[in-house]
Amino acid sequence: MNVLLLCAGLGTRLRPLTERIPKALVPVADQTLLARALDGVSALRGARIYANGHHLAEQIERFAEEDGRIVRVMGETKILGTAGPLARMAREVGADDLLVVNGDLWHTIDVVDFVMRAQASDADIALLGRDDPRVNTLSRADGRLAGIRGRFGGFSGRGALTFTGISWYRASALSRIPSGLFDIREFWRDEVAAGRAPALLDAAPGCQWIDIGTPAGLIEAMEARLAELGVASWSAVPCDGAELLCSAVCAGAAVEGPCRLQRSMVLPGGTVRAGEDLRGTVVGDGFRWEVDL
Repeated sequence: MNVLLLCAGLGTRLRPLTERIPKALVPVADQTLLARALDGVSALRGARIYANGHHLAEQIERFAEEDGRIVRVMGETKILGTAGPLARMAREVGADDLLVVNGDLWHTIDVVDFVMRAQASDADIALLGRDDPRVNTLSRADGRLAGIRGRFGGFSGRGALTFTGISWYRASALSRIPSGLFDIREFWRDEVAAGRAPALLDAAPGCQWIDIGTPAGLIEAMEARLAELGVASWSAVPCDGAELLCSAVCAGAAVEGPCRLQRSMVLPGGTVRAGEDLRGTVVGDGFRWEVDL
């Protein structure tokens, strides 16, 4: 089986941070989002892991070379959307089942369990959803995708789910993705119309899934990561005299003297001056985001 980590996005919601770092390489305390994604899919025995890249792709390539788990970074001179990279995998890598995972996720989902359930289904495509009534858009009928709110099919809130960014395709399904297609949801629509609706599976209860598209999401993911590590705060650099309360200081950041950080994160290139008292703040290279906690 092949795995494709999608890392080509522009990360526009996190600018100016993502003008310097591709979103997949944004750190959450001690680990980048891409490293976390790799940890999850590396549990799949024999899987060959690929990634795509467009925005700041050279950083993705450098990470892959140093990490050693990615077979190939498939660079895109023009961004291919969410469908183009899958069609390219079928065309250039060969016929095999494919697990697709957004490379900029923070979650605790067991992707091995998802793949096993997908393979056991009689569907050619399986989508993994989670229940979030605020943003549920995938309508389900008899365990299959029935429509997407605002795009196609009827929408019923009952049983609706939010797409997690994790999906699985049999090789036969990949071969049907039209050349040049940009939005994978259009392919899902066509599969539903053809009587081959994707299976829509639930993430296991209790799994965490955090949207990293906002500063608040970064703080939430940081807190979850600190809990995983079993520490109250974490720092990769000396923080002499600093009081860290549920906070993280990433590699490449600086804390210049006694200060107080509460539920805050200092990203690479970010600097905290002596005497500062920050709460709910993401400090980056030339910017600060205040989060309403």
